[in-house]
Amino acid sequence: MNRVRDKVALVTGAGSAVGRACALRLAAEGAAVFATDSAEAAARATAEQIGKSNGRAQHAAQQVADATGWTATLDAVKRAYGRLDIVVNAAQVYLKKSIRDTTLADVRAIEDTNFVGCWLAAKHALPMMREGGARGSFVVVSSVLGQVGLADAAAYGAIAGAIRIFIQSVALECGAKNDGIRANAVLAGPEPLHGLSSPAGPLALPQALQGSAETIAETVVYLASDESRFVTASAIVIDDGYSAA
Repeated sequence: MNRVRDKVALVTGAGSAVGRACALRLAAEGAAVFATDSAEAAARATAEQIGKSNGRAQHAAQQVADATGWTATLDAVKRAYGRLDIVVNAAQVYLKKSIRDTTLADVRAIEDTNFVGCWLAAKHALPMMREGGARGSFVVVSSVLGQVGLADAAAYGAIAGAIRIFIQSVALECGAKNDGIRANAVLAGPEPLHGLSSPAGPLALPQALQGSAETIAETVVYLASDESRFVTASAIVIDDGYSAA
């Protein structure tokens, strides 16, 4: 308990299975959470669940690929909590479709949410994190498909690969500025990804995979806490050995 006590965490995609698990675990470990999701009702449900457990949470609707929306979200975080210590980018869309059947609209939907959303988070949130003066943590929940291929997931995997390189570059840039901010990624196996959204709408997370979402959330808490103070530019794989097979 209290591994991130008195820290402020922004969690995107907090209405989905993986994002919600991250928000709940951070709150349980003492963080004040600002939960966002493209569906405001889903973000509200996560914040209310945190409140019922005596945690601190606010919520807002957010389209992560909208730069103006990032300004509004961070202004709301500042009004609510005064600073920002942790950013968890859990907003993702997942697509399993052959190259032939994948449309340009599909690719752009994945790119906008998964990569552009991550880039905008870094662009807009890192300056606010630096203002706080404390050690910060920037975390992206992505996919192991960014380092191993999977049939019928070419577009999704290619963009996940870009995110893996991006997070290393963010870490190096923060390190060069000596600003105390670390940047890391959590690469989930393909099964938990079914708990994400698709361009066509939310996907249900099978009950058997709930444990996977919790494991991802525990890893996010580790990366957000001072326990990982020497961990940066890393990609922690959580795939039950999938990528080694």
